[in-house]
Amino acid sequence: MKEIENTLACEYQHECLSDNRVGSVIDNRVIANPMSGNEIRQRREALGLTQEQLAQRAGTNQQTLHRIETGETKHSRAIPRILKALEDAGSPTPPAVQVANDPEIFARATGIGGDVPVYAAAEGGPGEMVVEKSPIDYAPRPEPLQGVKDGYLVYISGESMSPEYRPGQRAIVHPKLPPTPDETHIFYTNNPADDRATIKHLVRVTPEAWHVEQWNPPKKFTLDRSEWPVAHRVVGKYARR
Repeated sequence: MKEIENTLACEYQHECLSDNRVGSVIDNRVIANPMSGNEIRQRREALGLTQEQLAQRAGTNQQTLHRIETGETKHSRAIPRILKALEDAGSPTPPAVQVANDPEIFARATGIGGDVPVYAAAEGGPGEMVVEKSPIDYAPRPEPLQGVKDGYLVYISGESMSPEYRPGQRAIVHPKLPPTPDETHIFYTNNPADDRATIKHLVRVTPEAWHVEQWNPPKKFTLDRSEWPVAHRVVGKYARR
């Protein structure tokens, strides 16, 4: 009963929080929690929980949780249980502590960093580059890759596609789009041990070959599709942030 009285007293006192911070009631005072309702929502989503699932774990209802996340409710007896349910589900405090090793979850939970892998490349043979198998960084998701699974960025190496793509620029690659003439693509070999790739403008496609061209020096030639079976379409250049 004392807890209920304290809660009701707090709800009508000027000391109650007036922003979107949530808190716990202790001796008629609101003790601010370092999480806003929006941060609770971000943490819940990072854990893959729906409002209904988190509410059930916290012993409350979805409507109460919704009001807390949107800031409509600034303080509630359900808040400590919600925070405890998030901790029990494996969420860190603050979010960056335990999700830092997963860039995609980290980006969703904190808005910091990114979830799109970035691959380095070095010059290979003439007009070719060698692409690293593991990403060296993660970048915020660009518009052409919104909702795209397995999209990535790759650093351009070599001058064969200058001035369209210069060394050091990052190409945005959409691997799910079909090879399309009059578009630039990155072609890969069929040997898992072979890291070679080449970025070229696709002119036309035949069952046996990719007919491609490069800009520097200007040259048209073919790539044998039995040797270069994979073509990932380049959909733009990544702007530095």
